[in-house]
Amino acid sequence: MERFKSQVAIVTGGAKGIGKSVAERLAKENCAVTIFDMDSDAITACCKEFAAAGLKVDGLKVDITDEASVTNAMNEVAGRHGRLDVLVN
Repeated sequence: MERFKSQVAIVTGGAKGIGKSVAERLAKENCAVTIFDMDSDAITACCKEFAAAGLKVDGLKVDITDEASVTNAMNEVAGRHGRLDVLVN
């Protein structure tokens, strides 16, 4: 399936658990995914795992309870991709 082909997504809490599964599903449907998570080690491991599977996923350490952290991360995603199509929170 390619329902999300050429779209850009952010998945909060995306380095583990349900968020990771959602990020994987979106990436398998050709979506460019950025995961937001607090756990740097989990982000790194997750992104390596996805890259080894040929999936387009990157990650940022973001505290979603901190407005400045979210704003900075959103600006980085916008700079990389030029837009945002999907937000999974």
